Amino acid sequence: MSSNDWNEVKLLAADFQRIQLTTSSQRLGERNCVEIVAKLISTKLLDVVFTTDGKEYVTPKHLTKELKDEAYVQGGRINILDAARALKVDPDVASNLCEKLAKDEPDDYCIVHGQLIGLTYLNQITEDILDKLEQNGHINSLQISQQFDLPVDIIDSMIKKRSKNLGFNLHKNKNNPYLYYTDSYFNSIKRIVRGALLAITRPVLCTAIINQCSIDEKDFFTVFENLLAEKQIPGTLTDRIGNSCTYVPNIHTKTLNNWVMNFYTNNNYLGI
Repeated sequence: MSSNDWNEVKLLAADFQRIQLTTSSQRLGERNCVEIVAKLISTKLLDVVFTTDGKEYVTPKHLTKELKDEAYVQGGRINILDAARALKVDPDVASNLCEKLAKDEPDDYCIVHGQLIGLTYLNQITEDILDKLEQNGHINSLQISQQFDLPVDIIDSMIKKRSKNLGFNLHKNKNNPYLYYTDSYFNSIKRIVRGALLAITRPVLCTAIINQCSIDEKDFFTVFENLLAEKQIPGTLTDRIGNSCTYVPNIHTKTLNNWVMNFYTNNNYLGI
């Protein structure tokens, strides 16, 4: 602050003090007060915001406190436009307040899709997700992101952050990056798929097996690849284009080979 500005502030302060000591008829009018405050604002000697209802000047610090309170009342997240209406300030002012709060307190707040979101809100969502995961054995982060109107990468990040402290192992389906599952769920699907495959004696479309087992298509292929690696599958997949293919059991291949060999042995020729 320059010496001239400081002298001006002292003069204004002296004026205010003198006015307070004078009779009411000689006191400064509302218009004069507004002009003085406007002067202080324009010279950046006073940092306040004029409310949209034209009744108050409010400091950013006070507005930030009200913003936090409003977010809390709204359950931990609030749309910036709704915050502007609640605080009675211009949307640009509310947006700047939210951005500054998220920058100054990154461990407590973030801005997502035009909303100020408290991390306590995200932690609560994560708790609900993990409870559901423990109960059902699997979750889909994309569906959860759509349910709560949050980016899927935030959901994935929160799950990953908490997964280290879980009382069970958590895996991500490599055929479906949005699907998380527990060991117990994966093993139950393995038993279902292996039982179905062991019962098959002729070539069957994989879609028919999937429908019969009532499981997700990507779950099926993830489990199939795992069983194949463990040599627990008595057959192979053929004609696979994407997820469209046929499962051919070894017993069918063996039976077909035996028939061909027997035919050749008995007839000394094979038809082409």
